[in-house]
Amino acid sequence: MRVRHLVVAFVAACGGGGGDDEPDPASVVVSDGAGAPAVRVEFGATNVGQSSGAMLVVGNGGGAPLGPITVATSGAAASDFVVAGTCSGATLGAGESCEIALTFRPTERGDRLATLVIAAPSASATVELIGHALTPDLHFVPPAFDFGQLQIGVSAQATFELRNDGATPAAIDAIAVTGGGFARGLGTCGAELAPGASCDIVVSATPQALGAGAGALTVQSAGESYDAGLAARGARRITVVVEGTGTITSSPSGIDCGGDCTGLFESDVTLTATPGASAQLVGWSIPECGDSATCTLPADVAPATVTASFVSAGPSSIDITFAGDASGEVQVWLEGVATPVSCFASCSIPAMPDQRVEVLASTPSGFGGITGDCDVSGGYCFLTAPPGTAAITVTFTKDPKEQWTRFVSPGVRTAAFDGTDALVVGGSAGISKLSPAGATVWSITLPAVALAVGPADSIYVNTGTHVVKLDAGGATQWTVPLDPRSVGCPATGHFVHCIAVAPDGAVAVHGSTGVARWDATGAPTWSVPIALTPHFGVAIDLAGVVMAEKEDPATAESVDVVRFSPAGVALSTLEDVSPQYHGMITVDGAGNLITSSSGHSRAYLRAYTPTPISRDLTIASSSFVENGVASLGTGELAWIHFLGDLTLIADWRVRRITSTGSEPWTLTRRRISSVLKESGTVPIDIAGSPTGRIAIVGQYHGLTTASGWVQTYIP
Repeated sequence: MRVRHLVVAFVAACGGGGGDDEPDPASVVVSDGAGAPAVRVEFGATNVGQSSGAMLVVGNGGGAPLGPITVATSGAAASDFVVAGTCSGATLGAGESCEIALTFRPTERGDRLATLVIAAPSASATVELIGHALTPDLHFVPPAFDFGQLQIGVSAQATFELRNDGATPAAIDAIAVTGGGFARGLGTCGAELAPGASCDIVVSATPQALGAGAGALTVQSAGESYDAGLAARGARRITVVVEGTGTITSSPSGIDCGGDCTGLFESDVTLTATPGASAQLVGWSIPECGDSATCTLPADVAPATVTASFVSAGPSSIDITFAGDASGEVQVWLEGVATPVSCFASCSIPAMPDQRVEVLASTPSGFGGITGDCDVSGGYCFLTAPPGTAAITVTFTKDPKEQWTRFVSPGVRTAAFDGTDALVVGGSAGISKLSPAGATVWSITLPAVALAVGPADSIYVNTGTHVVKLDAGGATQWTVPLDPRSVGCPATGHFVHCIAVAPDGAVAVHGSTGVARWDATGAPTWSVPIALTPHFGVAIDLAGVVMAEKEDPATAESVDVVRFSPAGVALSTLEDVSPQYHGMITVDGAGNLITSSSGHSRAYLRAYTPTPISRDLTIASSSFVENGVASLGTGELAWIHFLGDLTLIADWRVRRITSTGSEPWTLTRRRISSVLKESGTVPIDIAGSPTGRIAIVGQYHGLTTASGWVQTYIP
């Protein structure tokens, strides 16, 4: 920084006539570092928040002592000039000197003026201080960005160019992105931006709510804020599937088709069905819509697929009545028609007299059977269409403990409750948070092999390649790659919990060859090898001890648990905690170890609680009996196990077990069979809530489609 020094000034004390024996009076002489006299110091252009400096030398130009010296600044901008050095408090003899270090750190733009006062009892001097303060000339290109309408949970990116059109370097003190659903991505901006230079900042938008959202990209430089506005509109994707001949339109507009089509909507949507020539509407896949000509979908953040079924009109009618308090599906096959008609609520199917008709039923809940004008065989009945009407009733019932059922994207495989009793579910298609009543709170497209919930309801996700921490609203906090030892948690299989969170927010992942741990900020702390086994279970107790499953080397069947301190120090191994393999481990609210495992035709449960719990079941199965366990906030356990061989569908049972080992209730689900196909559910994970609710997630194989499935149960 250029500093200009002007003429010398010194002030000496007045004295009488000088005799030869009297020393010259003390005087203050001020010069710059090169010895040139100075009465003014001028600091060149300096950015607000940055600094420039100068050095002055103060000498005693007389023979008498000078001191003690005081040094101070005064004037409107005195606080912008900082004084240091060796002069303050010093007394200078004849010919001696001291130094003053001046620092100009402006707080406002413009010319900053002050006076440096150097004083002693016998003499004083002043130096004029002038500083020229600038602020960076930064701006964004574009100055704002509107992402437009985006599907909830789907990300889009925009790149902003940050330009420095000023004459001095601009410090990049901070870069921040604010607003729900907006996040900062990669970029090229460093700590400083040279004059005439530019750098890029990437911003992503991932709407989590319907309608308009706003935010800002902000750069802090030298005490100034530079903003670029952000905007996006969250919308729900609705896909329409048309079976038969007919047209579907929407209000608001966006869908108008006679086949499959899709649209994005930010509010309630009403679909209107118009049958084609000689056709009639049978019904919608939304049970509440029945066979009405219109179907209204309330605003929601979750994507939806709606099927409208049309059939050719005929003189006969097959009237299907849905009974009971659960949802289900009925499929009607008409002789000579290649595609069946699907009903998700009461419906009437036109037919021709003497036409052969087959009726199938499916539900993820309880199946109460088929009754009416047809010959019944399990989940199937058949009849010959009469000249008039055939009435058939299909009953679907909830178990007394069943709370609600949701169909979600295929591929769901992991679930955990948070502290508010909301349920987080994840899979290959993404992650969703569901309220205690089953409504979608938010959805994102981040894939999940396994997930767990930690402090402040933060969510930790093993994507298969990375560990990602989300806040309770689904926004990404940090992302780190998996350690090589923690890679390999299977994306298939049942009841695989390969990620765990400690009370302090540290996270551990069990992979094919070992376990790795990261602290709450995502910094890696350690990884340890574990011999290759088919085990991936991991849990963390209240002291932060990481526990991981491994095959017992002596039996090659039972499960051992190896343990590591938060610092990665190996602790004693818990041997034979479960009799056989294919198991999982967890801890209850007190940090006690809970295990489940399976063998050929066997299922095992062990709870190392104050009142130990042990269950050994023999199941008619030619293979491993898949089973899993969850700890409930009420001190109870939920244990789920299959009841036989798994083909496409599973028969299964969930048991609620108290801390003393009693079973207040059990719930059994069996596949629904017919001569044409089987339907039902396949559990993949189980979770327990703070209030004692149980959630099971997996796949539902219905008559028409396969989808993800979530079902919850009250205490």
